[in-house]
Amino acid sequence: MIIKIGQEQKNIKSVTVDQLIDELGVKRDNIAVVRNGIIIKKKDWVSEKLCENDRIDIFSPVSGG
Repeated sequence: MIIKIGQEQKNIKSVTVDQLIDELGVKRDNIAVVRNGIIIKKKDWVSEKLCENDRIDIFSPVSGG
């Protein structure tokens, strides 16, 4: 299935957000996942199904001053 991650289109095998995090090799600590403009709670990653042409953004906090 093809989805958009940030500005890049990717062909993925994952079916859920949880699987996508693993497929992308993203560390799970302190990240937020947004699917089509809606924040997905971490507890819902396992059940949140991905669809063709979804837009996914993954954010992590950055320290600064």
